[in-house]
Amino acid sequence: MGSGPHRLRRDLLAQLLALKSYQRMGCFPRLDEIPETVVDFVRRAVDLQEGTVPKVTNRTAERQGTAVRQRTGLAYDKARARKIAEVVMRRRARGEGPYRGERLDLHGHP
Repeated sequence: MGSGPHRLRRDLLAQLLALKSYQRMGCFPRLDEIPETVVDFVRRAVDLQEGTVPKVTNRTAERQGTAVRQRTGLAYDKARARKIAEVVMRRRARGEGPYRGERLDLHGHP
């Protein structure tokens, strides 16, 4: 990917987009899924050059995800995530929620 100031700007922009996405949506969308208006807004907010495009390697993205979770005080718990996914899928199969924006505990209760 190269090195130097250009890479640092790309990585910084990608890191900030990951942080903002996680804070707002609770997930890490792919960089190509983030609307250009959002990228432009963040780019201007931190005074990066207009041509700066967010881009990172998979390894850097993993590190950024870890840093964002630490910054926000959240931890990634695979077992808990699987349990929640199972509860959600079973509820959906029965024609029950969850409904958009509804948060569930480990027992499937809102």
